Amino acid sequence: MGFSAEPGHGVGLDLGRSSLKAVLLQRSGADRLSVTHFATQPTPTDLHSPEQLTSDLRTLLKSLGGSAKACAVAVSSPESIVRIID
Repeated sequence: MGFSAEPGHGVGLDLGRSSLKAVLLQRSGADRLSVTHFATQPTPTDLHSPEQLTSDLRTLLKSLGGSAKACAVAVSSPESIVRIID
């Protein structure tokens, strides 16, 4: 089953030190969301470029069941620099 950036759907990403995690959320009521799919993969120890992170995120989203255009990202390190990746 694939997914798209339809109204009522969303993707959440967590870029952790040990793994990349993603969940697919679907609106199931006026003020309620349900997790319908999830995926995880180990974080590469030699992550050196935004292009490599983009490739790893594409792989993660593919294992989730498709691709997404809009997502929320949580970064757990205060030393991190956040950059928008298309």
